[in-house]
Amino acid sequence: MKMTYDDYKMMFDSFNSSEGYYQACKILSFDSLWREKEDYRNKMESSIKETLNRLGKSKMRGADVCCGDYAWVPRHFSDYFSDIYCVDIDSRALDSEVVRVKKNCIVLNQNADQVDIHVDFLFSGNNVYEYFILNIANCVNPNGTIFLMKPLEGDDISLRSISKGYDINQRNSESNKISNLLSKYFKTSEKEVVFNWDYSNVNLDRLLASLSVVSFGERTLFDDGQYAKSVDYLKKKCKGDTLTLTQICKIWEGVKDG
Repeated sequence: MKMTYDDYKMMFDSFNSSEGYYQACKILSFDSLWREKEDYRNKMESSIKETLNRLGKSKMRGADVCCGDYAWVPRHFSDYFSDIYCVDIDSRALDSEVVRVKKNCIVLNQNADQVDIHVDFLFSGNNVYEYFILNIANCVNPNGTIFLMKPLEGDDISLRSISKGYDINQRNSESNKISNLLSKYFKTSEKEVVFNWDYSNVNLDRLLASLSVVSFGERTLFDDGQYAKSVDYLKKKCKGDTLTLTQICKIWEGVKDG
């Protein structure tokens, strides 16, 4: 795992384009083993089935809001839906192979605070923000379901703090505001969960460049001092040639008041 600042900058430049950005997304999504992936997938599937049973339907209309390139709902659960609104402000995300292949996907190149749809199941699994909660609440039909997730703490967020002086505590504050808003429209349950991603035979420069382009709120090229601190941080997360990144996330699941 030999690393140099010049290698990191070269990889950052290669990812700092439309095509490169989604290459970086794929590295973060597919070059790791997500230990809790099946548990999370099973939890989502149970929520979808419970919604269908409650509504007495065999299929329903759903939404994957801020779907990103991975597009969880069409990728794993398309058979449960008559239509799936795939919503993302970034048109590149909506050109992912899974969205193009699935015949029941409806593409909406809009932000979550602007979209005007009506669905029985609304998923947002990358990150939810306070400013779009009111609008997505209005998008869910009575007795419909929300399944939302927000990272609260984690190694990517710690690296963002190193690079930009980001205040991690503001996420907990926003999380509490989201809970309060959701309680006005939904009967909600919420819990914090820990997720772990294992990257084997990891190239730290490549991974750090991917994180720098995708995960820090905006594309952020570290200076050499920030780079050195970040590499030192990541090395401490390694066991042998495997790096483990961890997040603590909050999940909200709720049923819309009838």
